[in-house]
Amino acid sequence: MRIRDLAEWPPKPTGPFRDAHKKPSSEQALIKRVVYSRNDWIIFSCECDGEEFGYDFEARDEEQIGQLKRVLQENVGQSLFAIRDLELPNSPLPS
Repeated sequence: MRIRDLAEWPPKPTGPFRDAHKKPSSEQALIKRVVYSRNDWIIFSCECDGEEFGYDFEARDEEQIGQLKRVLQENVGQSLFAIRDLELPNSPLPS
């Protein structure tokens, strides 16, 4: 399965914004770090123009979140748009 095939991908940024109309597009949002993952949820951050944005994403299950976590961690610095055609790996990163 490709990242773009995940339901509701790419997620929209959440939280407060300096400029309420300036939310980064998936092309502008550069993956910064995975903040938290548990069960079927993952929270990660992206950066755009020096500002950090939070993203929440719910997948179908814990395995899929582990696979997405691996892709995000292996692609820090890439845009959400750039990873859309990547396949989810067969397994998450080892703990």
